Amino acid sequence: MFKFADIHCHPNLKTFGHSFNESVISDPRSNLWYHQPLTKYRRLVKNISGISSYSQADLSAMCSGNVKLAFVSLYPFEKGFFINLTGSGLVSAYVSDLVTGIGYRRVRHLQRHLDYFQDLEREYDFFRNSERSSPENGEDRSWTFISSSQELEEVMIAKNRLGIVLSIEGAHVFNTGLGEFGRTPDPDEVVEKVRAVKQWEHPPVFITFAHNFYNDLCGHAPSLEILGPLVNQKNGMNEGFTELGIKTLHELLSDEQGAPILIDIKHMSLKARKQYFEILETDYAPSQWLPIIVSHGGVTGLNLIGGTTIPGAENLFYKTDINFYDEELITISKSGGLFALQLDCRRLASKSFIHQVPAIAAQKKVSPAALLVWTQIQHIAEVLDRARLPAWDMICIGSDFDGSVNPPDGCLGSMDFSDLGMNLLKLIENYLLLRKGTWNLPENGWLEPVSIMQKISSGNAVSFLDQYFRKYKKKPAL
Repeated sequence: MFKFADIHCHPNLKTFGHSFNESVISDPRSNLWYHQPLTKYRRLVKNISGISSYSQADLSAMCSGNVKLAFVSLYPFEKGFFINLTGSGLVSAYVSDLVTGIGYRRVRHLQRHLDYFQDLEREYDFFRNSERSSPENGEDRSWTFISSSQELEEVMIAKNRLGIVLSIEGAHVFNTGLGEFGRTPDPDEVVEKVRAVKQWEHPPVFITFAHNFYNDLCGHAPSLEILGPLVNQKNGMNEGFTELGIKTLHELLSDEQGAPILIDIKHMSLKARKQYFEILETDYAPSQWLPIIVSHGGVTGLNLIGGTTIPGAENLFYKTDINFYDEELITISKSGGLFALQLDCRRLASKSFIHQVPAIAAQKKVSPAALLVWTQIQHIAEVLDRARLPAWDMICIGSDFDGSVNPPDGCLGSMDFSDLGMNLLKLIENYLLLRKGTWNLPENGWLEPVSIMQKISSGNAVSFLDQYFRKYKKKPAL
């Protein structure tokens, strides 16, 4: 059974939301170990609406799926979700809770507050003070923060133990993007907040710099098409970096006030991504090792001029700028970065291909989830091989589970990772037989199928984190 790493997940999103319950008795849904099973009714709701009202990434589900390493993403929701076409009152709160599952009282708090950073600190405190273990079938399952290569190695071999590092989704957490709600960003405050996060006992390894709404720092890609006119994310969409954004970027990447917080380019506009690549090239030496991260992404199947590097790819993938172009895959690989695949049907494939997947998967005797994920992996590997780069060294999983995603059948939550791994192994085996002797970089064909699957399931993420710890000399957690 393969060990898994998930470099973008939200076991905290719904649980933290339910901690806002004002009752004397705590809500069981505020426990990170609480598992809400996928019943027939909840499956029906998911299939009809795309809303997942079951637990995708609670810690129990992760342990069941043999997840050994999780990059837990802290995400103070942006107010634009909850002050929308339905207003900012009770109706909006009920609708928003229905879609997100984070709890009515949490939504009301998000509608009213004007301090993203305070919300971030509260979520951080909630997670680090959560229960560290839970009995299951007579055995204790536990989680621990890891802050060194030694701790990483220990947790990967320990039984029933999950290692946690943190990330942040959205640089709005430094109190930007609040202008339309009455709070103008303060450049000095932004720098102060970045430095404060770097001094946490368990600082984040990376930050998803942009997200769903304008943050006064850089433009974002369209991402909320499914919500239609309910929300408006047009302000700042597809724009580049602002002066404050570049200043914030350099502060995050500096090693003077603590270890650099690396940059995750998911959700950045294409224009901002291009600018970021230029900034890395002009302002930083290669020896500084600032790898480019896509924590939960998919490919477009296109190159930047709108053509195809791999014939036929244009019909397979979701072709908007929330996903990534072939040249970007090459840039990420050269940087020593990671490209993690998001387990959301809406990002993994075109609508036409989605309809074909069940029949093709049945023919190949694998799950639809495995086929969708493999199609992404194959494309990335072939683009990199054509560029004579290592084909298998940057691909990993960043599920975005419990982040309001609609996962494919065969991997509906972290508990299904083990099955996903075995299905992917079949596809890798068949592919390597077909590609034998045809690689542009011969080394790409030398690995055994099991070794490739081990890289994708956890090896690449573990190697990346090990290098991060060694490079920046992280101290062990207390």
